[in-house]
Amino acid sequence: KIGDIYNKLISGFNENIEQPNCSNPSTCLFCENYVLHTDEIDLRKLLSLRKIAEMHSDLNEEMVIVKYRIDEILKQIIESNMHLTSLIHTINDEVNEGYFDENWQNILELLIDLGVQFYAED
Repeated sequence: KIGDIYNKLISGFNENIEQPNCSNPSTCLFCENYVLHTDEIDLRKLLSLRKIAEMHSDLNEEMVIVKYRIDEILKQIIESNMHLTSLIHTINDEVNEGYFDENWQNILELLIDLGVQFYAED
């Protein structure tokens, strides 16, 4: 079964974390098999998800954990790839201006259509 092979919680997180599930992209961050390409596309995906989690007006425990995990991943990327620091900052600035990854933009729009509340940044 594919789920048994790919959906394994990375060590360091307890059973209170939602188990990785390939049908829920935000849980990929917690999968033992999570792979991030340190290119503009994957970094924008990661930073877009982080921004959406940050914007959620009901910053629940799950959103806090997602933000924490993304920050942890970004820290590891920068520590091992200092030359990407500028690219990460540039993409982060663009995401803060609303230039999300297309997939996460679609998900954000769907959530808004479903009535999920997000705050408006100044």
